[in-house]
Amino acid sequence: MPRMYSPQFRQQCVDAVLTLGKKRADVVAEYEIAKSTLDRWIAQETGTLGTGSGSHRKAGDPDSDDPQEMAKIIAELRKENEFLKKAAALLAKEIEPKTNSK
Repeated sequence: MPRMYSPQFRQQCVDAVLTLGKKRADVVAEYEIAKSTLDRWIAQETGTLGTGSGSHRKAGDPDSDDPQEMAKIIAELRKENEFLKKAAALLAKEIEPKTNSK
């Protein structure tokens, strides 16, 4: 059964990171909570919960109807695809069997 924390305790932990500038690892150790728990509380507080894989996502909500926002998302995805294509080509080059060995 998961541990239950009071709203005041949650806020105290979140404030320690966001307001006081403490490191997450220090807050986790000090309050004896899981890192994932603290990360979730911070995401809920900042409104970033469920915005994709990790916090690297620069563009906004993919469900947005805003054409400018969608254009940003498309541009970001195109950049990621180009990077992945280049990485795949480099890996294929490394794996390619050496046929000129004599």
